[in-house]
Amino acid sequence: VRGPVCHQKALSSWKIPDEVEVISEVLKSNQYQVYLVGGSVRDFLMGRKIKDYDLVTDAKTAELEKMFPNSLEVGKQFGIVKVPVPGDIVEIATFREDGSYSDGRRPDSVTEGTMKTDVQRRDFTVNGLLYNINTHEVIDHVGGMDDMKNRVIRCIGDANSRFQEDYLRMLRALRFATALDFSLEKNTFEAVKANSAQLTKISKERVISEISRIFDNPNFIKKTNLFAQSKILNYSFETISDEVHRQILEKISRQKKPVN
Repeated sequence: VRGPVCHQKALSSWKIPDEVEVISEVLKSNQYQVYLVGGSVRDFLMGRKIKDYDLVTDAKTAELEKMFPNSLEVGKQFGIVKVPVPGDIVEIATFREDGSYSDGRRPDSVTEGTMKTDVQRRDFTVNGLLYNINTHEVIDHVGGMDDMKNRVIRCIGDANSRFQEDYLRMLRALRFATALDFSLEKNTFEAVKANSAQLTKISKERVISEISRIFDNPNFIKKTNLFAQSKILNYSFETISDEVHRQILEKISRQKKPVN
């Protein structure tokens, strides 16, 4: 894993929601590190609409509970504290390190980690960027800035390992490639092809959720060769009902029709 590299982008213009700023200030006033991470950083840098703001910190779960007594119980066993704010929920995660994966879905254990181990456990380099709200720096341990510039989806670390940890990441790779109009890095693409048959081990609900989001994106038609070469849809369709399959094919058909 590369890095860290700090990019002093002109990010002082990033207007962080007040609720997120307040949570960040509480953590900083208690002498804890705090960073935005993941999709919000990626989407801001790309000029895309931001859906969720996720924070990571070196504060432990018990300490977060004291600072945010209104936090929800859901997720705390995984080192995540969810803080309700007006109209939304902000997730704060302690720096984590994953144990082994035995079910191709989630880690058997999660332990406290460091900033670096927390980034290393994530799926793709463009989702592994951290943003320091104080200094307006993007901290890049994994080469995500370069991959964003080159419009590439690349697994963090070994691609086969990332997909064998969570088989659904293969569909997520194709969803991000579709949504962002990126290509798949060679090793990532080869790992998708090598592991795609494992998708039949995933619950149909998880598969349907991902492929529905893929087919809802108009960029899907531009990526048909990518899907065909990976053969991933063949295995995805094995897990879902004929009715859902029919609905998805109808979506594809509608997107292929020329606009008058």
